[in-house]
Amino acid sequence: MRSLFSWLAISIFCLLALAPPGYLLLDALFVNGAFSLENYKVILLDDRRFTLLLHSVLLGCGTCVFAFLVGVPFGYILARLRVPLLSLFRTLYLVPVMIPTYIMGIAWTEYFDFSGYLGAVLLLGFCYWPVVALFAEKGFRSIDQGLEDAARVAAGP
Repeated sequence: MRSLFSWLAISIFCLLALAPPGYLLLDALFVNGAFSLENYKVILLDDRRFTLLLHSVLLGCGTCVFAFLVGVPFGYILARLRVPLLSLFRTLYLVPVMIPTYIMGIAWTEYFDFSGYLGAVLLLGFCYWPVVALFAEKGFRSIDQGLEDAARVAAGP
C-alpha cells in the first residue's frame, strides 16, 4: 500500500511539475511541424540572450553555494548539537521560505544597500537556505550514531 502511495505521489509530481516545462522544451524543437533547432540557435547565438542566460545561471549557482554554506552547518547544528532554544530555532528557521522573495527584497533593502550580483545572491541565499538546512538536517539524522562513534574511536578526535 505504501508503495502505491509513493508511485501515486511521484506520478502527480511528474504530471504537475515536470510535464509543463518538458512540453515547452519539446515543443521548441519543432517549427511549423518539422524538427528544427532554430529556436535554440536563436537563443544561444544572440549575444544579449546568451548573456542573460549566463547571468541567470551564475545567479542560480551563486545562490546555491550561499544557501549550501549557510544551510548545511545549520542542519548539522539542528540534528547533532544540543543548544538552548533548539525547538524555537527548529520552528522559526523555515519562516523565510514562507515569505515571497520580492517581499524579502523590499524588507532587506530598507536596511541594507543590496544591489548588483552579490546583493541578489545574498538576498536569494537568505530566502532559500532553510530548504538546504531542512534536507541537511534530515540527512544528518539518518546517519547511524554508532558508525560515527566507531569512526571517532578509530580515527581519534
